[in-house]
Amino acid sequence: MNAYLTTQDAAGFALHWDDHDVVIVQVAGEKSWEVRGTSQPVPMYRDAEPNNTPPDEVIWKGTLRAGDVMHIPRGHWHQATRTDRADGYSLHVTFGFVKRTGVNWLAWLTDQCRREEVFRTDLDRWGTAEAQAEQIAALASATARLTDRFGAAAFLAAREQECPAARHVQTAGLFGPPAAVVCVTEFPPILEPAAM
Repeated sequence: MNAYLTTQDAAGFALHWDDHDVVIVQVAGEKSWEVRGTSQPVPMYRDAEPNNTPPDEVIWKGTLRAGDVMHIPRGHWHQATRTDRADGYSLHVTFGFVKRTGVNWLAWLTDQCRREEVFRTDLDRWGTAEAQAEQIAALASATARLTDRFGAAAFLAAREQECPAARHVQTAGLFGPPAAVVCVTEFPPILEPAAM
C-alpha cells in the first residue's frame, strides 16, 4: 500500500503499467486519470520482451473524487495528474495485489531441485555425446518427478507458510506498555499448540 499526496498542479508518474493489480482509493481532493489497455498479455517487469510502447486507445479518462475507488488490472497503462487544477491537493491510496505466476513456481522449483544429487552434479561439457545425452535424460526424468512432487499447489501452500512477517513499527514504549497484541497476517496463520 502506498499513499500519494499531490499539491497544486503537480504531475504524477508518467504513463506506466504495473506488474500487479492495483486498487486506488481517492481519500481527499481530486485527481485526473487516464487508463489505457495492455501492450502485451500478462507482462512482467523482468520479461522476455520489453513492454515499452503504450497503446493509443484510452479506455477511461476522468476524475476521481474523495470516496471514489478504481481498479486497474495488471499491465494496463495509466497515469494520474493534477496539471489541470490550479490549487488544492489530492490524496489517494494505492493497494497493490501481487499474484503468483508460473515463473514464480519455476523459480521456487529450482530451489527444491537442490535436494537431489542429479541437479547438483556438474554438467558433462567435455564428455562423449552419449554421456551428455544420458545426463540430459536423467535431468529431464528428475525434473518430471520434481514437478509431480512439488506442483503449483505445493508452491502456493509453501508461500503461505514461509511468507515473511510484514514490517513492524517500533514505538520504544512511547505509548506505554501494550494493552493488547494483534496478529495481522497475509494468510490464515498456522497454529501449532505446544504440549504443556
